[in-house]
Amino acid sequence: MRNHYVRAAAAGDEQAAYVTDNLVFHLDAANTSCYSGSGTTVNSLVNNHTNDHFGDMQWNSDNWGNTGGYFYTDGTQTSSLQFPYSTDFEAFAYSGTTVTDYSWEWWWYGDDTPSGGHSNALGMYYACTPVTSDGMVESANLTNQPSNYMFYKYQGNERSYFRGGSPINRIMENVTWSGSRWQHYVFTRSGTSTKFYRDNGTPVTDSQTPPSSNNYSDTKKLNILVRYTNNYRFDGRLGVMRFYQGKALTAAEVEQNYDAEKSRYT
Repeated sequence: MRNHYVRAAAAGDEQAAYVTDNLVFHLDAANTSCYSGSGTTVNSLVNNHTNDHFGDMQWNSDNWGNTGGYFYTDGTQTSSLQFPYSTDFEAFAYSGTTVTDYSWEWWWYGDDTPSGGHSNALGMYYACTPVTSDGMVESANLTNQPSNYMFYKYQGNERSYFRGGSPINRIMENVTWSGSRWQHYVFTRSGTSTKFYRDNGTPVTDSQTPPSSNNYSDTKKLNILVRYTNNYRFDGRLGVMRFYQGKALTAAEVEQNYDAEKSRYT
């Protein structure tokens, strides 16, 4: 059965509901307002974002599980789920507005090389860059203007990337595991301080200096479970994804969001 409401960790436990302040993008594959269960239209549950390219994204109702439904790609896709440009997706600055804080959060399922079964290959969870062809990010798209960003896994490392004066990668955590499983990821930036939480654990901290200039042209798109170049295709599932603009979730808020939905994924 698919559920059509904001879930809490337990019935009547409003304190367990996920954080909504500064929430500008929200996908929940189990919510019929996000995805009906058929067709190619995916809607954010906030701020009226609708995809402009469905690509080879697929959906499963998970009748025998607890998730209520999930999106997935099987490592063979030719293109990604894509949303058209919005200033809501900017993580640094736009139109005279500086974004000092933000948070990306997602529940995903896969093994420790989520890229079409290729050992040590690159699996990209999301990317906000210009695109040459809808639903695919090319290597040139990452470097041709400031403010492009992505989060991806490569050679056992969970990595944050953004384009400033020169490309900057940060290895947030080196982690491997056996088999496939659901995990809760949160990546936050406050000023120059970044934190990466995995399954509500102690965050890994680092720093990133935002670029001094930003190109907020509508040539940029948001791609999810990304097809990257001709070589790398994501292999995994997505239950929930959220982006908070202007807010770095605190450890208590990360725990709140984790508790709000852990019954579906753990």
